[in-house]
Amino acid sequence: MIKKLCFCFLISGSFLYSGCGNESTDTSQSTINDSLKKAASLKNAASTDGPKIFALPAPLQIATAIKNANCPYFENLLVPSRSSRIYPSDYLRALNLGIYTVDIGCAVVNNQRQTALNYYKIIDKLVTDLNIVSDAIPQNRKRFERNIDNTDSLCVILLEGCNGIQQDFQENKREHVGWYITAGGYIESLYLTLNTKGLQQTKAFNNLLGQQKLFLDNILEVSNYMEKKPEFDDLYLKLGSLQELYAPINVTVKDNTTNQAIISCVYTADQVKSLLTKVTEIRNSIIK
Repeated sequence: MIKKLCFCFLISGSFLYSGCGNESTDTSQSTINDSLKKAASLKNAASTDGPKIFALPAPLQIATAIKNANCPYFENLLVPSRSSRIYPSDYLRALNLGIYTVDIGCAVVNNQRQTALNYYKIIDKLVTDLNIVSDAIPQNRKRFERNIDNTDSLCVILLEGCNGIQQDFQENKREHVGWYITAGGYIESLYLTLNTKGLQQTKAFNNLLGQQKLFLDNILEVSNYMEKKPEFDDLYLKLGSLQELYAPINVTVKDNTTNQAIISCVYTADQVKSLLTKVTEIRNSIIK
């Protein structure tokens, strides 16, 4: 039986307001830690009678985390913003929409205005091609262009757009499209986590690597409660191959003295290299 699903981007709202605005890093980190704690425990706490709730990665999370780690901007790692690719199926459109959503976040938090505008045009076309209907989309398109010099406002607009898209999926029973978009965003986030120059030498990397494992487990578990579409097996196998490589990496989540969730993992350089090779292969197969 297919249960009603709730895709819970636990850190999207508060994270964007604190991560993109003038709030302190401590405020942002507190929000992240609280959400990670929930993400780690949700699959054991969900009711068997009510809707299934899953914590999934927020759209601008990785961009803000890398920015806060003081790593240099990495446009060479992103999909070219002037791309004119044509995707032949809703499956590929949705996966690439997830990837572009992460990339536009990277451009926004790094104040790359023209790049952000280029990405927004691509995203707008993908949303149209996917027949996603939301009252917020036309308004957000105009607001995005009007507020291109205001990073805080752009973060809020992107969040509202993502919420509008998710609402459309829920109302029209197209959760599988939302799952594809989320998976695309996850793949891009993991790719950037493992590829960003200097990130592995920061304290943030251990946290991010462990966090990505928790999110991957949740994304795959979501699929167990969805109607299977023809392209489902392809994506499930791709994500499953990442989960297999993640299996020997032990992740722990515990509270510290201030009741914040501390996430950590134990890994080897070879394990990270294997994950990077696999996620790069998967990503290249999607964006080609």
